[in-house]
Formats: sequence, structure tokens, C-alpha cells
Amino acid sequence: ISFLGGASATIQVNTGVITATAAGQIVVGAFQASDANYAGVLASLTITIVPGQQSLSFGAASYTLLTSQTQTITATNSISGGGTITYSIMAGSGSATVNQATGQILGVAVGDVTLNAQAAATSNYNATSTSVLVTIYASTPVLSLSIVGGLSLTVDGFAQAIASSNPSTSTTQQTIVYSVIAGSGFALVDTVSGQLTGTAAGTITVTATALANGNYNEAITSTVVIIGKRTPTLQFSPQPNAMVVGV
Repeated sequence: ISFLGGASATIQVNTGVITATAAGQIVVGAFQASDANYAGVLASLTITIVPGQQSLSFGAASYTLLTSQTQTITATNSISGGGTITYSIMAGSGSATVNQATGQILGVAVGDVTLNAQAAATSNYNATSTSVLVTIYASTPVLSLSIVGGLSLTVDGFAQAIASSNPSTSTTQQTIVYSVIAGSGFALVDTVSGQLTGTAAGTITVTATALANGNYNEAITSTVVIIGKRTPTLQFSPQPNAMVVGV
């Protein structure tokens, strides 16, 4: 075999079976040896080797993901040393982002998206692509609750409930509301700001709730706060500077 234009192939000399390994042209020669009746002869054939087909496949028929969750989903090329694989997202009823190089997906909105994988063409293989369905479900954020001034809260005193969310509310777009469950004590709470006003000494339970929306589930957290007794201030009125005996 002789090779043209970067082509490559192997041949089994006894059977003539040719295996193409690189695109281009090859010239195959066959020689018939002479015998008592016939002279030897040489024949040649030019064969053009065209690029082959790559095949991509994902490991599962479909995938699931939660909002704000990341997952790396990659495709496998049937050809060792095939074209570079890149990834993209086609939005459907849901939304997601993907790292083009690694296939890492971030769930953004509930619903379905399509993950596309494309293998680039090479000198020996044509470009190819495949896709898989990814269904995104609502996740539940984690809330934490702190009470600023809670250790010194007394009747008629003030404290501040502050809830934080992971992911943050700027990501989840959830509204947090505050409430109080009376125990042996009681307090008033501003449901929006979380400001507490002690009204009766004892224990209360302060609760923060992140309200559910289309992409995130409701999340609740609570903590117990002790309301102390208030010490009143006493003074005489009027305040005499002197007194007379018998008066």
C-alpha cells in the first residue's frame, strides 16, 4: 500500500482485507508471480478513504436536577481520540446553565431542558451530536435564624429577628415572614422586619418562613427566646426637701 494526502490503512497480505485508519487516498498493489505458462503481472487500485462517523452517548436516558443544584453530565465518544466535545442547553419549560467545556449544569428554574453534546469534526471523522432530557425540580433552601438583642429582651423591650437563606433570597426570590408562638411569655412581631416587642415575661418561639414560589419549596426555622422581667423605676413625687414635725 502507498498513501496519499495523509491517508493511512493496513492490509492483510494473504486475504487482501483493508482496514482504513486515516482519511485520504491509498494505492493498493497486487502482484501475480509468474509460472511456467504466464508471466508475472502487477495491478494497482486507488481507494479514497472518506471521514468516518463518531457516535456520542450519555450514560442515562434522562437526568433530574434541583434548582440551585449543580451536576456534571458528560457524553462518551465511541471513537478514541475523536473530536472535542462541547455542551449547550436548549431551554424548554425549565431553565439551566451549562459549562461548555465540562458539562456541569446549574438548575435555574423548574421544568425540562435539553442538554446537547457536540463532537467537533476531525480530519478523519465527521462532526456529530446527541442530546438528553434534564428535568429540574424545586429545591428547599436552608434557613438560619438569629435574634439580635435576644439575650437582653425584656417586657416592653425590643429585639431583632434576622433570617438568612442558603441559597440567598436574591437567588430564590422568596419572601421571608416572621411569627411568634406564645409559650409562658408573649411578644409582638413585625412580620416583615422581624422586630420583636416583649409584652409578657417567659418563653416564646420565634419562627421565620420562606414562602414557596414556583422554583423553591417553603422553608421554616425557629428558635426559643426568653423574655425577662422589666425592672420599673420608682421615684417620689413631689420630692420634699424638708419636713416639719407634726405637719
